[in-house]
Amino acid sequence: MKSYKELLKEKTQIRLTNPERHLALNMILDGASKLAKKELVDVTEEHLRSAVRSLIASTEGTIELLKQKNADASVYEAELEEYKKFLGPQMSEAAIALSIAEGIIAFPLEERVKKNMKNILSAIKEIEVLKDADPKVVNKVLAGMLK
Repeated sequence: MKSYKELLKEKTQIRLTNPERHLALNMILDGASKLAKKELVDVTEEHLRSAVRSLIASTEGTIELLKQKNADASVYEAELEEYKKFLGPQMSEAAIALSIAEGIIAFPLEERVKKNMKNILSAIKEIEVLKDADPKVVNKVLAGMLK
């Protein structure tokens, strides 16, 4: 993912030529800067990823709601696709499951229960390949692996 400054520069350059991407960049940069401001730090790549994931989740919710009411969600679907471009290719559930399986080997069988999910999750988050994975998918896969 590009840095905050690179994305800000891109947003300025494409304002008139690509309004959809400009709008998406504006939302992402605004969300990331608000997250960083709460922590009183400069915007990092993690803030950008969090902002994108948050926008994806809220847009998916909006699409689902519109479809329940039989309304047209095409504008939001296009917006969703634009947000997903910023995350790049994501790990599949199978790849995430394999990485998690390698990470929970360190835990004895009797500790691999849902009650200890928080401890296990904090330990497997240190696995380098899982740092870029979608946290919702990681939680879902881990919960399925525990008793």
